[in-house]
Amino acid sequence: MLAVATGRFRPDLSFEARLEELAQFGFNRFEIPIGRAVEPPRPGRDFFRGKGWSVSNAVVVPGDGPGLADPGKDGRELAIATAGGAARWALARGTRLVVIDPGELPTPADASARGKIAEDGVARLCRSLHALARAEPDALWCIPTPSGPAGMPLASELAWIFEDLSPERIRYWHRTGAAGRLARLGLCEVEAWLAHIDARAAGVLLDDLSGESTGLLPGMGEADFRALARALPPAAERVLPAVVDLGPIEVRAAMDVLETAGILVS
Repeated sequence: MLAVATGRFRPDLSFEARLEELAQFGFNRFEIPIGRAVEPPRPGRDFFRGKGWSVSNAVVVPGDGPGLADPGKDGRELAIATAGGAARWALARGTRLVVIDPGELPTPADASARGKIAEDGVARLCRSLHALARAEPDALWCIPTPSGPAGMPLASELAWIFEDLSPERIRYWHRTGAAGRLARLGLCEVEAWLAHIDARAAGVLLDDLSGESTGLLPGMGEADFRALARALPPAAERVLPAVVDLGPIEVRAAMDVLETAGILVS
């Protein structure tokens, strides 16, 4: 079943009104972005009742800058508390999947300069993830493809995390556009991310990219969705990006692209 991301769609509407309008396009499964408050706000539990809707996953950015990899204890603890609130919100609405942006390295760096900065950052991130796994054992924490050169982890660094943490607690969340952008920047080839998908991917954001612009609907850019389809497990969540001016014609065109590529499964 195809879910839809909700964060960018129709910012002029209340969040509840956004979901109502997306439901008019045939969606009944939603990715919900969570703010940075320790206890996430609406939409409340009652809003989903009786509509036949479900939450595919929550997405949380738990802090500015290094976030869960913050060198300072206070910064890490705040990020952990924020992520824990998102997990409780998600679990109360029927999903274990929490996509959590780990944060950025203290200083932007290209692939050749990451070195010790990345190693130390991943070590701190692993400690934070261990703390989250203990605090919210029912959640499944999903590490997404970073959106830019200062983000973490790259594919090789993700392998370090997987060596340290159980697949029952930590998974990968592939973002097609971000993976393509990092490849264009010379930081990490798309194939390196696809190597993680078969065993550890819990889901994918199916956004396209053109140049360095990501977040586009499938078919509006140059992403290779056929290669993704060959690697993607049948059980992985599939999430369509919701652009600001999404409408039924755009939804149908995007779904045609995904069906032709073999991404959508019955």
